Amino acid sequence: MRKLRRSARRETWQALVEVKRAEWAYRRRVRHAESELEQLRTPHRGARVEQLGEVTLHEHTVLISDDEVPLAGLHVRFELARSTHVSYVYLTQPDGRERMERYGGKEFPEDAVRRFSVQMQNAAVAANRLQEQRAGKIRALEAELREARKATQPIEVAQERLEKTRARHDADVKFPQARAALDDARHVWQDLTGRRPL
Repeated sequence: MRKLRRSARRETWQALVEVKRAEWAYRRRVRHAESELEQLRTPHRGARVEQLGEVTLHEHTVLISDDEVPLAGLHVRFELARSTHVSYVYLTQPDGRERMERYGGKEFPEDAVRRFSVQMQNAAVAANRLQEQRAGKIRALEAELREARKATQPIEVAQERLEKTRARHDADVKFPQARAALDDARHVWQDLTGRRPL
């Protein structure tokens, strides 16, 4: 009887472990796709590239004081007011809003401001290319996530096997036969010794 119970428990436990493994693999695949998608949808600022006055250029954004402006879609224009030796940098955001930064000639030479403007414009062009690539990757990852969420067949197969294993053990005639043989042996033992074994 013990041998039958151990065998049944072991087989049921193995089927249950298969279900848990299938569920774990499914959740891991979905979480991985969701995590990658989230990273692509919300890019971080990236490393700091350069700073000039109140404007800090990062790999993916421009910080103006505490205001963060994404580089993708940004247009940068430089202008010089000759009479006052002041340089102006105009930042036109994708939504059309424009910001102007003023750089005095004594503290910020024209050459440095021009170089910084060009560097920001080039970074914006690179960010546009990166955004186009990111959009393609996002579409591919969204499709992969849909596929991952649909891929429940291994779980269903494992659950079906577990159900069949449990049903087979519940319907197995060996258990009642072994129970009857055990009861008979206990009766014989009781008749011989006067005590019933556990």
